[in-house]
Order: sequence, then structure tokens, then C-alpha cells
Amino acid sequence: MRQRVTMVAIKTRLEGAVMADKPLPPKPEPPEKPLPQDCCESGCDPCIFDQYIEALDDYKRRLAEWQARAQQQ
Repeated sequence: MRQRVTMVAIKTRLEGAVMADKPLPPKPEPPEKPLPQDCCESGCDPCIFDQYIEALDDYKRRLAEWQARAQQQ
């Protein structure tokens, strides 16, 4: 078990070193929040606001990844 943990730690460290050698990509941009009048209020599935929440979650994930890479450099 200890050997596996060590191998995972080494692999993670090596991947981080490879990532640090690459230039930092542009900072992700947040999605544009829809206006209340953008919703047609007909019960669409998914609603434009549901799509916005999914895009916002994706943006937060990509931003966290970008910030982690920025700290490594």
C-alpha cells in the first residue's frame, strides 16, 4: 500500500513539473448571467438559468485549475 501511495505522489509531482513548464493559458472568463427577461417562462428543460448555473459551475472548476497552475509558476 505504501508503495502505491509513493508512486501516486511521484506521478503527481512529475505531472505538476510538466504543467509548470508550459505557459499559463489565459484566465477563464465567467459566463454571462442571463437577464430576467431572457427566460421565456414556458418551462423549458433545461431553462436558460439552469444552463447558466451549469456554465458557472464549469467556470469555477476551470478557474480553480487555472489558479492552482498559476501558483505553481
